[in-house]
Amino acid sequence: MKILFCFIFIFSSPVWAQNKAYLIKDILSTMNAENFRFKERGKVFGYYSTQSCLYVSDHFAVLKNYCYPKKKYKAKSFTIISSKFGIIHFYQENISRSFVKQDIDLLAFSKSFTNKMPKNMNDLTIYGYNKIYKNLYESTAPGCWSTNLSHRTNGADVGCYKEDIKRFPQWANETQLIVNSENSWRETMDAIKAIIQKN
Repeated sequence: MKILFCFIFIFSSPVWAQNKAYLIKDILSTMNAENFRFKERGKVFGYYSTQSCLYVSDHFAVLKNYCYPKKKYKAKSFTIISSKFGIIHFYQENISRSFVKQDIDLLAFSKSFTNKMPKNMNDLTIYGYNKIYKNLYESTAPGCWSTNLSHRTNGADVGCYKEDIKRFPQWANETQLIVNSENSWRETMDAIKAIIQKN
């Protein structure tokens, strides 16, 4: 009876118990060892009036959003895609002359899509990513957010959907420090840009 109980407990445990939110500094450090190349440009799911540029390496893909047409935008954004680290979205928007909204969204944990990604991320295309992310979006996969301006609180906020933010205290602390610091945010966005364009 005890063996049967343990079997049922293990295999009925919620999927979210397997999720992991990695620190941004660890993701960028790992990315920095990769060799990225520009692959293509196209429309990404959720960005209907602009095109994104896709940069790929063996283990990562990065979307530089608002890439084309080339002009000055109120917003800047990168999306990091990794079968290990998940899909991490960085977004900033000039709300006013004196305030910039800054968000880091863990759009999907790796467990939600890793079996759908190519083994080598050099093989990922914008079309392929759109299919994967649209499916995640429509199935409301678990994810987390960290922002300096939330519509919910009208201020800084961090939380998760279909997850418990208390399980990721280091991620919550690190991302809140980044989004609520002009210098830390600029350094993070500059680091992503430098990594994908260093070759």
